[in-house]
Amino acid sequence: HRSYETTEPQTDGNSRDNQVYIGRQPILNRLKKIFGYELLFRKGDVNKADVTDNMQATASVMVNALNNIGISRLIGDKVGFINVDDVVLESSIIDLLPANRTVLELLETVKIDDRVIELCSKTRKKGFQLALDDVVDHNDRIERALKISSIVKIDLFGCDREKLPRIVETLKR
Repeated sequence: HRSYETTEPQTDGNSRDNQVYIGRQPILNRLKKIFGYELLFRKGDVNKADVTDNMQATASVMVNALNNIGISRLIGDKVGFINVDDVVLESSIIDLLPANRTVLELLETVKIDDRVIELCSKTRKKGFQLALDDVVDHNDRIERALKISSIVKIDLFGCDREKLPRIVETLKR
């Protein structure tokens, strides 16, 4: 289930391709109650990501959510999840977000090295929670990232269903 809120066009407003959309995808808990919303960047009339620059996409989500729509209108009393990479973590753009209501999702493409662990530690000190996104198995990358993550999102479609109970048991800690 996805609901979309349109923001004001980023440029002259004459073309639908210049409009920025914020996708608001519910995240449910075990009881099927809404825990939060993942805020997704969309540009133009397509319902899919066409993102070549994570920094630009994340900045667009943040600026539009805060200025044009309003974070409270988007997520209500829930938590907002926003995809980030190491470049976004290193920038000051996340300081625009309310730390107590924002979970930063570390994209699966981010290499978890000492630099990223340090960036995540600094980000957590600012009050943000971090989530691992699209986990399909427990491995060394995930093990290292567990030290700096509060939430793990498992990709059920990409995960081997027979291994799922073992993965969940390992990640519960």
